[in-house]
Amino acid sequence: DEARGSARRRSTLHARQVPNMRNYWGLSNFKRAAFGMLAPHGGASGLGPGLGARDLLDIFQSLDADHSGELTLAKLRQGMETAGLGLGSGPRGWRTWLERTFGNEGQAESAVAPSGSERKVSYHTFVASILDRRAFEQEDVCWMAFSLFDKNGNGRITIKELEEVLRDSGVQEVADQEAVESLMEQIDLNCDGEIDFYEFVEALRRPPVDPSKAQIVDGFYVTLEHAGVGDMELVPSPFTRGRFCIKKVTKGSAVWLWNQRCEDDSLEKPLKPGDEIVSVNGEAGNLQRMLQELRLCASEDRPMRVHAVRWSESPV
Repeated sequence: DEARGSARRRSTLHARQVPNMRNYWGLSNFKRAAFGMLAPHGGASGLGPGLGARDLLDIFQSLDADHSGELTLAKLRQGMETAGLGLGSGPRGWRTWLERTFGNEGQAESAVAPSGSERKVSYHTFVASILDRRAFEQEDVCWMAFSLFDKNGNGRITIKELEEVLRDSGVQEVADQEAVESLMEQIDLNCDGEIDFYEFVEALRRPPVDPSKAQIVDGFYVTLEHAGVGDMELVPSPFTRGRFCIKKVTKGSAVWLWNQRCEDDSLEKPLKPGDEIVSVNGEAGNLQRMLQELRLCASEDRPMRVHAVRWSESPV
């Protein structure tokens, strides 16, 4: 009896997994794809002790009352109420649950498909949505996810492989080339056209930024002599496609010395971590060309003229 009771408890959706489900839909396509790829490959280890693949299937089937193999939001709500998770009843309770699960009212509306029928949740997506968000703090879990993205096993992820994973994981049914390219730019920190393991982990662990809360507070130009690509650690901007953000200024570099001088001269502006680089010597909108111009500034001793903007909320 004790064993049956233990198995029954493991086969019930736990209250601690509800925030995971709510947060899942607010993750970037990349992070949802990573959880989606992990779901059928041992990702259940992120659910807590004692939960295995069989338990997950039992939970899903207990919610899937008509055995269709998919969950509508109504079925999910009903099953969670049966599990005693207190979603409330009636239209008000239903709306509150939708808003808590999908965010604001507009996102709650998007839980309904364009045809007016409810969006369906597959078993695969269900498992991905309840995985512990802290799973990627473990390096072995990161390696597992990376290997699933790295289709040919060469230790690097190409844009084609990234596109395939977004499609195969169910995150992006129709490949939007521009969106995939934008995502690639955000993850590929050294702009070599591929994603290595360290860039992959950095993207998975990067905290989300809400651009709606950030406002540009300043725009300015800086002209530097004897500066180059090594003066700053740059990452693709999470706010604006085709721009870099300064993550770190190298101590002792020309930019660092400039910043020291700016402390004594309020008429000039320093380049700070979090500033967004709009252009370098007129090169704008293409990260590869901007990076190449930074390299040429160092190799050919060109002046480096940077157009930068500063946000009220730092992107990095």
